[in-house]
Amino acid sequence: MSHHYIDQPRDGDGRWVGNSTLAFVPKLNKVDSTALEGRGYNDKRSELRVRYKGGKKVDYLYEGVQSETNQSFIEAESQGRFVNKHIKGDHPFLKSTGFGRLRFYRNGRSS
Repeated sequence: MSHHYIDQPRDGDGRWVGNSTLAFVPKLNKVDSTALEGRGYNDKRSELRVRYKGGKKVDYLYEGVQSETNQSFIEAESQGRFVNKHIKGDHPFLKSTGFGRLRFYRNGRSS
C-alpha cells in the first residue's frame, strides 16, 4: 500500500478537524477515464481519494468506502458514473483546496 504525507488534521477519534497535524492519504494512481484523472484507496481507513479532470487540481477524499465498493469501482465500465451513483452523496468527503495544495476541508468547507 502506498501513501504520501499531506497536511491532514484529525482529532483523537480519527475525525478530521482543524489544519495543523500530519496524516497520510492514498497515493493517486492514474486511471483510464474521461471524467477522472486518478484514484487511490486506503484499506486501513476505508478512504477513497479521487481527482477529477479539470483546470484545478482538486481532490476528494471519501470516507467509509468499504474495500468491496472500491473493488467494484476499479472494475466498473465507467468509473466516473460509478462515483456519481455509488460514492457521491453516500459518503462524507473532504475536498482539497486545489492548485496543487493538499489541505482538505470537510464537505468542501473550512472547519
